[in-house]
Amino acid sequence: MSHISRTELDEEWAHAGIVEAGGFVFISYCMKNEGQPIENQINGAFDVLNDRLASVGLTMGSVVKMEKKKKNIS
Repeated sequence: MSHISRTELDEEWAHAGIVEAGGFVFISYCMKNEGQPIENQINGAFDVLNDRLASVGLTMGSVVKMEKKKKNIS
């Protein structure tokens, strides 16, 4: 296996915002403008995603899949 690179580390959450491995880049947990109207939160999430992609030399055109995390409702 090739080298695995993790950036934007949050040791408190044991979380990496960007993981590069095997020729792929995984971006996680894009959130900004929390507490504001939903439109602002969505735009903020895309801003974070764009910034993270740019930090590894990629653009939105490189994105092949986006998922919404589902909440478990008990």
